[in-house]
Amino acid sequence: MKKITIILMILVFGLSIAAQPAFAGSKQHYRWQGVAIGIGAAILGHAIVNSYNESPACKKVTVYNHPGPVPHRHGYWEIRSVWVEPKYIKIWNPGHYNHHGVWMQGQWKMIKNEPGYWQKQEVWVAEK
Repeated sequence: MKKITIILMILVFGLSIAAQPAFAGSKQHYRWQGVAIGIGAAILGHAIVNSYNESPACKKVTVYNHPGPVPHRHGYWEIRSVWVEPKYIKIWNPGHYNHHGVWMQGQWKMIKNEPGYWQKQEVWVAEK
């Protein structure tokens, strides 16, 4: 059975290659018919793809959850002074001899880049 199928496939493939362009007719004669077939195939393909993608199981559903009213918090705003920490940078101090003539290994040093300061800030003070 397989041999017959293979032989038939070879014959069909061979005949399709052996067909000469002389049997096809004029190139200009069927141009608009080919354009119409191409447009129809594009429309049909588009409809098939959209029907597959728009099935109810594939649709994404966005659910909006309204949080409701915010409960009123009792309290007041107060201006307080807040300490802002100083900012440091890390630099490499290479090895060197100190003033006693002793070799000191290189090490990382933290150097103050910006000093700390007090800043006025509004803070919410809640009442019970």
